[in-house]
Amino acid sequence: MPDWSPEADAYKSRIRRQMDELMDYEVLSRRALGDSWTSLRPAQRADFASTLAALVDRAYIDVLTGGGDYRVALEAETIDGDQARVTGFRYAKSAGRRIPIAYSLIYRQGRWRIADVVIDGIGLVESYKREFDRLVRRQSFDGLLAIMKERLHRPAHGE
Repeated sequence: MPDWSPEADAYKSRIRRQMDELMDYEVLSRRALGDSWTSLRPAQRADFASTLAALVDRAYIDVLTGGGDYRVALEAETIDGDQARVTGFRYAKSAGRRIPIAYSLIYRQGRWRIADVVIDGIGLVESYKREFDRLVRRQSFDGLLAIMKERLHRPAHGE
């Protein structure tokens, strides 16, 4: 749906609510931040998780609303206790190829939620972890959080 459409904001809002229900941003944040997570105060953890959630939501909403010439087909699932993995592919007509996709899920608080997404071999958690480790070493946790918040204020693709 194009951004100029009168329904665009409502559509993005619905997707954002669904993302919040599907993603486990606390687990994603803890894994992406690695060892730095344990040294944070609860308020810092909450601030980091909500900022990361907003960045991830915006990135996925851009993908989900930006053209829609692809579909996702899930093929297999494995469950081991409170961990699960769902694999399949994303097929983009414009690219003309199947792109492998895998979701890592965790069962918490009575339901399954996504803790990581790997598309074509590139994992969300691992990508963020590399970037976050580098920024925390160079600046500090507060510097990392400031950069993340600044990115949220930049216009998203298509805006």
